[in-house]
Formats: sequence, C-alpha cells, structure tokens
Amino acid sequence: MLAAAASIGAAIKVSDVMREYRLAEAEYGKDAELQAALTEYSVQQQALANAQTLPLPDPDLTEALKKRIDELYGIISRSDTYERFEAARGALSALVEDINGAMIRAMTDDGEEQGGRCTGDCSTCGGCSSR
Repeated sequence: MLAAAASIGAAIKVSDVMREYRLAEAEYGKDAELQAALTEYSVQQQALANAQTLPLPDPDLTEALKKRIDELYGIISRSDTYERFEAARGALSALVEDINGAMIRAMTDDGEEQGGRCTGDCSTCGGCSSR
C-alpha cells in the first residue's frame, strides 16, 4: 500500500498541476512588491490587535489601521502573482482531493461517483473533522 501511495506521490510530483504550482510559488516568493505588501499587512494586523487590547483604545488609530489593512488586502488580492499562486494552489488541492476521494470510494466500495470532492457527506471527504 505504501508503494502505491509513493507512486501516486511521484506522479503528482511530475504533473502539470504540480509544475504550475512550483512556478507560481517561485514567482510569489520573488515578487518583492507583493512580499512587502504581505509583510506590511501582517504588521498592520498585529498593530491593530495590539491597539484594540489597550485599556482605552484610540478610535482614530484603530480606524486608520483598519483602513490601511483594507488597502493592503486590495493590493494583495489584485496582484497577478497572488492570483496565479492561489489558482495553482487551488488546482493542486483539488487534485489531491480528487485522489483522496477516489481512494475513499475504492475503500468503501460505495460505487458512487462524487468527482472526488467533499459533498457534505463525511464519507466523500475522508471523514468529518468535527468528530
């Protein structure tokens, strides 16, 4: 069984989906503008959290931090590099979900095709996380 899993992993490793993910991940890491925005976003969120825990929070400071966080979120989410990375990550995740779903169906032998994705029925997702 472990050899079969290793074969599947090796096939994923050389797939177009993984190749695209790695290219997008490398571009994501090299995009200095995006990385600066992500860093500032994180710093601003921490500053907001700190400002909100003060005994007497400054509403002007809190509002200014929220506004800057929203601006940074817009910059990040509209970045072509970020969009490509998120799309590649989503495609890789979908592939892994499809494979997991195929294995679950093979183990349970229920014969129902769900496209490999979670359907709300715990058996199609490899079990419920709430258990």
